[in-house]
Amino acid sequence: MFQHILDSREIFLEDFAKKSNIALSTLGMYITGELDIARMRQATAERFIGTLGITDKEAWKLFHIPLPQQRSFRTFRPKPWGHGEDSRNLIELELKSPLHGEWTVPAGHIVQIDPDSTLEGIVITELDDGRLFALPAQLAAGRGRVMGQLVGALAAFKEK
Repeated sequence: MFQHILDSREIFLEDFAKKSNIALSTLGMYITGELDIARMRQATAERFIGTLGITDKEAWKLFHIPLPQQRSFRTFRPKPWGHGEDSRNLIELELKSPLHGEWTVPAGHIVQIDPDSTLEGIVITELDDGRLFALPAQLAAGRGRVMGQLVGALAAFKEK
């Protein structure tokens, strides 16, 4: 399933390894079944699920994570993305143009941003010309207005 997700999103395993900070060899073992995704350590699961850009519950369904393993196969991102504290300051921003950088999100999708977190993780930075980039927080300083930490991305569905 993991390889299928990467293929459907046109993500190379090497790129996923780099963004998630999970060893390429380890990811390969998850793909082949040599390692069980459901038994992933919590810190690894945090990076794995976060890099996929999906909620914990979506990850449980996609990877058929049994109830006992859900206690460690989860993140502590703010709800509803993970199992962290509910952050009432999250901003949902519909992208008028694509998001570039460490994460790429097409125009028309929604990104969720935590404006209270600007010093860690991947942050959304608005350049002077209005383009948005997702950059590691340490690289974003001085490159534009840091809007906050990227929490996730959602497809925007509009009713007709």
